[in-house]
Amino acid sequence: MKFLLKIKHWQLFLLLVGCMVAQSFFAFNAPIPFLSEMFTLVFLLSFIGWLASIGYEANRRLPSELQASQKPMFVALIYAALYAVVFSVWLSPGSSKEPPNMSLILPFHLLAMAGIFYSLGYTAKRLTTMTKGQKVSFFEYSGPFFLLWFFPIGVWFVQPRVNALLGSENA
Repeated sequence: MKFLLKIKHWQLFLLLVGCMVAQSFFAFNAPIPFLSEMFTLVFLLSFIGWLASIGYEANRRLPSELQASQKPMFVALIYAALYAVVFSVWLSPGSSKEPPNMSLILPFHLLAMAGIFYSLGYTAKRLTTMTKGQKVSFFEYSGPFFLLWFFPIGVWFVQPRVNALLGSENA
């Protein structure tokens, strides 16, 4: 998903927000079964791919003493993606399955949320560490963290920085 590091901020915005709008539009009146879920899947893969690409590439380009293990980020993102796919298919309007007891879903949901937040923090920290060239505190990477979290706005600020730092092979 390296191409997500090279596309412009407006293209990424249209991809992510366009999928969310299409998913909402087709949620209950889709002409094709599971069309809404397909847009959700495209959004999910795009957003998680964007986070993973930034985190991986920024970490890879850091000096070895500043690099961190990428396994926790990838495990967290894979779990969150699997949870989202299973949950959306299970609760889709076309599903014949009985809706699950919410008390059973809560721990899985909280774990997926924790994984997303960990990945947001990891990505923001790797990007800020790459910019500054030294270890950073939460105070220093909190800006990118919140911009990634509120991505419809943050993509306008984060993606140009990603393009400049990670968009080329020689950066």
